[in-house]
Amino acid sequence: MKAMKKDGTTSNCQFIRQYDNVMTPDECQTTIRLAQTFHARHKGLQEVKTSKEKGRNDTASFHINHRFNEPYGQRFMDWMVDSWNDYQKEFVIHRGIDEVMDPNYKVQHSSTGGGFTAQHFEQAQGGGMSERFAVWMIYLNDDFEGGQTHFPLQNTTITPKTGSLLIWPAAYTHRHHATNDLKGDKWIATGWFRFKTQAT
Repeated sequence: MKAMKKDGTTSNCQFIRQYDNVMTPDECQTTIRLAQTFHARHKGLQEVKTSKEKGRNDTASFHINHRFNEPYGQRFMDWMVDSWNDYQKEFVIHRGIDEVMDPNYKVQHSSTGGGFTAQHFEQAQGGGMSERFAVWMIYLNDDFEGGQTHFPLQNTTITPKTGSLLIWPAAYTHRHHATNDLKGDKWIATGWFRFKTQAT
């Protein structure tokens, strides 16, 4: 895959891959509607987390809290399996999606001026985060301005496209952030792939 740099040229993305049309527009809209209903019903409760800290302003709910709401659950694994197979074959990971996909992904909403605009990466100590080795994100809509995904160390910026999936490494080598120019409402689904710790 090639992505657009800030200077308008393209560059081969280092371990970042984008797969288009993983979800149909109707599937994306259904997911957004279900998430909107869930967020409205549980606003202010622990099931829905609103983050308004330095460099972050968004609202998210984790799958573990709304697994009764289809099309969450197994459906995301079904939608992503072909893309994951391509990714893991290209980089010789040799793991099926059912072996490594973390079931506790989230659906996230950002409105005008919001988003996770601080640079960050997805691998950290504690809570199973050290087991993360890759990240996935599906853009559920693109009817907004700005709100791109930028990887500073790769000098790569991805423009959201409804139904497209990104996969990239979770480590510090792939710090990323949303650009701070969002105008409108942006919805994504995002989660992780993990090498689960084996019991000894």
